[in-house]
Amino acid sequence: MPITPSSRDNRHLILFNVAPYHFCAPAAEVESMIMVSTVSRLPLAPPSVIGLINHRGQVYRVISLRRKLGLETGPPLPQGQLILTNLSTGPTAFLVDDVVDVLPDTHLSRHPLNAHSPMDLFDAFMLHNEQVLFHTTFTRLEQAEEIPYPSPDLETMKRRADDVRAQTPAPDRSSAEQQHRKGETSEKFTLMVERPAAKATAPSPPFPQQTPAAIDEIVHQVVPGDTLWDIAAHHLDDPLQYAELARLSQISNPDLIYPGDIIHIIRKER
Repeated sequence: MPITPSSRDNRHLILFNVAPYHFCAPAAEVESMIMVSTVSRLPLAPPSVIGLINHRGQVYRVISLRRKLGLETGPPLPQGQLILTNLSTGPTAFLVDDVVDVLPDTHLSRHPLNAHSPMDLFDAFMLHNEQVLFHTTFTRLEQAEEIPYPSPDLETMKRRADDVRAQTPAPDRSSAEQQHRKGETSEKFTLMVERPAAKATAPSPPFPQQTPAAIDEIVHQVVPGDTLWDIAAHHLDDPLQYAELARLSQISNPDLIYPGDIIHIIRKER
């Protein structure tokens, strides 16, 4: 499910990890996030392009960021999560170790890099909860030349990031907790996941329409290929609420929902 126009107007960042490094990039470039599916090899492709996937009828090139950034050699290991994008060069999936969160960029402190940075892939360090992330874009990652293994420049960047973290005052914990409590009181919905006992069931159509009697409670039965990102985009008009859906339902991995799961989204009274 594509990101809605209202979501594109908001400045959000998607946070993800590759090997021991932490990164962030604009969420406006992202269509969806899925677990790694079957990857078909692509002959004569660059080492970082480990193959193709078919997701809901759309074919995506798969770029391994471990290989692109010079963090892996040998046979590719298609494990982790895929961030699906639709760049000017075509549909592209980026293989990362894991997706951590989606946050407004105002939640992160920005520290621009100087002109002598050893890597032009990144334009800033972003601090979040005392953790330093490398800020980039998926377009920049896709267009960059592959970095030979092993990559010494990332270690140089990490040392600079550690210097930035050491020179930055620690965040005000009490203020952060107040913001968290404020966010909890402003929730517009609650969520419950019902996981029936395993049994053979006929697949239900994706995103069933709700009857007028169900306007305060959305009931969605998960079908193969569903993710909380897609469900949030369809039912809440904002895929960036997927992390909130995961938190409320105590799902540690938003992609680990299963066909047959019944998800109830209960809107709170205004």
